[in-house]
Amino acid sequence: MNQHALIKWKAEGNFYKRLIATFNLENVYNANETGLFFRLVLGPNRTLATRKDKECVTVLLCCNAMGTKKLKPFVISKFKNPRCFKNVNLAMLPVRYSNNINALMTMEKWNEWLKWLDNNVSEKSLLLVDNCPAHTDGFSLNLKNLCIEYIPPNITLHIQPRDAGIICNFKAHYRNLLVSK
Repeated sequence: MNQHALIKWKAEGNFYKRLIATFNLENVYNANETGLFFRLVLGPNRTLATRKDKECVTVLLCCNAMGTKKLKPFVISKFKNPRCFKNVNLAMLPVRYSNNINALMTMEKWNEWLKWLDNNVSEKSLLLVDNCPAHTDGFSLNLKNLCIEYIPPNITLHIQPRDAGIICNFKAHYRNLLVSK
């Protein structure tokens, strides 16, 4: 941890407290993405497939500060039409699905998701995100309801809810479902 960054965050904390206080907590969101090695079942050395299988998707998770609004995960894969989705309407999946060559979050995918989120929030809302290079401020998108604020670098691990167990729980739940199937 960068101690200087944490001290600076605490000093700036009043700014963030005042900012968040201008929104209803139902409309304060936090989002973060993670890589999901979807074939890993029992750990990094034992998988359903071969040991060298490193197939990964990116999953963006987002919910509000109260935990009452959990948005559909945004999944980015390498394939536009994976074989496992043959004869499946992608719009009916319990996730938002997209693809690109690396299965990574890009500015284009981020902006796509921001537009979707902005269209799905009906009141002024705040989105707190880390400073990933793909995370644009959405200014050029003319967002109607969404205000984006960046959490300072080097301290997201200590204060961001997605990093404080939500992603870990998501992966554990996924792994349990995969093993049970």
